[in-house]
Amino acid sequence: MNARTAVRLDGQTRACPWLHEIEQRAKVREYSVRIFAQADSAARWRSARNWRRLAGPGTCTLLPPDERPAALRWPAGTVIANVTRAAGDEIHELALALIRDGCELAFMTDLQSGITHRVVPAKDGAPWQS
Repeated sequence: MNARTAVRLDGQTRACPWLHEIEQRAKVREYSVRIFAQADSAARWRSARNWRRLAGPGTCTLLPPDERPAALRWPAGTVIANVTRAAGDEIHELALALIRDGCELAFMTDLQSGITHRVVPAKDGAPWQS
């Protein structure tokens, strides 16, 4: 595991792409955020750029290739995540990182299989609800 893929052991996280824009937008209105975390890393960037062109700044982010979800700081609020063909452990780690950072509700969808998981902060410690 190299420095880019390692979970930060000092407890510090870096902001996910465009987090500042998302936080600025959240100050003026209710919002939902798209997160692109597909297995195809090129598709993540392409999808995020296309979404930003369509919906504007502050509307999406992505899991950069070769990054661990736990190493990044994510937006709070409501999240719709495209996790098409992503590994199950990466999806689970993203869900836990979203909850850690204040996500109120997330829909993690694999568009290829049609499976969607609903993620909410759970009082019993089990973050997954379907």
